[in-house]
Amino acid sequence: MIRALLDEILAGRRMTEAEALTLFSARGREVWAIAAAADQVREKRAGDAVTYVRNQNLNLTNICINSCGFCGFCRKIGDPDAYFYGPDEVLSRLRAARDRNVTEICTVSGLHPDFTAGDYIDLFRRIREEAPAVHIHASNPQEVAYAAGQSGVSTREVLGRMKEAGLGSLCGTAAEILVDGVRKEICPGKIGTAEWVRIVR
Repeated sequence: MIRALLDEILAGRRMTEAEALTLFSARGREVWAIAAAADQVREKRAGDAVTYVRNQNLNLTNICINSCGFCGFCRKIGDPDAYFYGPDEVLSRLRAARDRNVTEICTVSGLHPDFTAGDYIDLFRRIREEAPAVHIHASNPQEVAYAAGQSGVSTREVLGRMKEAGLGSLCGTAAEILVDGVRKEICPGKIGTAEWVRIVR
């Protein structure tokens, strides 16, 4: 069944969701057949060219107002392993990224109790100044909502100012599970599903 499905996909037919689930049930040699078919599709679409991103994470702080049940990152002010990178540390890390020819800087941080929209915007400006060629993949809908709330402005305004400062793309993190009943259990301090989706759109 899987071989026949792969032959149809290789011939150009788009698979259904049910057929995709069938592929997930593959075991043993069937997995290798799927990998080979995927490689054929990739080669047909992209040739032998392979691209990649040289990424550096630059997370300013692990200090966060939330205490999500699954998070191993969050610390509170005063915790022995809490950290916050000041301007000198940020500058050092940006210069190191530039010197290593990093093509993308990704930054997602804890929701520091003192952060406002200005803190995020200043960070993006610093990144743009020190590494003008990098793509800035940063923040997430939760951080955008938090920055807006802390600053008394709309999420649209925060996103606009972030883009002006150099934001290239928004991270899709803080989604966890986009089911409000589950979110209330595992991350009750985070924005709801509708708000997360609205900000992404």
